[in-house]
Amino acid sequence: PPPEIFCGDFLKYEDWIFSFDAYVDGKGFSDAEKMRYLKKYVGGEVESLIGSYCTSRNNQAYSKASKELQARYGDPHRLTDSYREKLESWPRIGVSDKEELRRLADYLVQCSNAAESLPGLQVLNDYKEIRRLKEKLPAWLSTRWGREVHRIKKIKSSEPNFKDFVNFIREEVEILFDPYNETEVRPSKVESAKPNRRLQNVQALQTRSFEEKKQHEEARKCIFASPCIMISKHVFLF
Repeated sequence: PPPEIFCGDFLKYEDWIFSFDAYVDGKGFSDAEKMRYLKKYVGGEVESLIGSYCTSRNNQAYSKASKELQARYGDPHRLTDSYREKLESWPRIGVSDKEELRRLADYLVQCSNAAESLPGLQVLNDYKEIRRLKEKLPAWLSTRWGREVHRIKKIKSSEPNFKDFVNFIREEVEILFDPYNETEVRPSKVESAKPNRRLQNVQALQTRSFEEKKQHEEARKCIFASPCIMISKHVFLF
């Protein structure tokens, strides 16, 4: 499949360039054709970066443009900074926001995989870094992680590392999203069959008020109508 359009996100560069190389190399394109496709699948600041190479008829234009991309977006220090900045700016997760918790778990897995090729991410193994990440968790999960730390210390006789933290969060998310653990609140048959006493009392009070109001209006009509009846009788008798 064709690659996505790359617009300069450092965290997406490695996947994008791998996808792009597989796409153009698999079709046996010449460097001139690769250059045309490179322009097609970049946008934003990346398009501006390689713009000067697109108008060049030099046979080495594609090679130079590729090196320019690698120098800017494939630099390990910039990539490490991008991973850490996104991780540090991650907002604290609410108590019941399990979707956000799953997004954090996915990103932690991405950071853990990137740490295998980016030495700068090894700093995430420091207990202070892990403690900062713990503060982003909801309270109930933070408490569970504290117990997991105690268990790891007893088994390994050492502090947990970043991979331990990632595996813990990923497992907790899997448990949270397991269909077996999902509950649906429904009223029981006994509760649904049981009459609502409060509603009945309100309805009875409304009915009583309506009847009293109706009787009061009828009584007023009778009071005003009585003299007229008496007068008419006297006139008739006279």
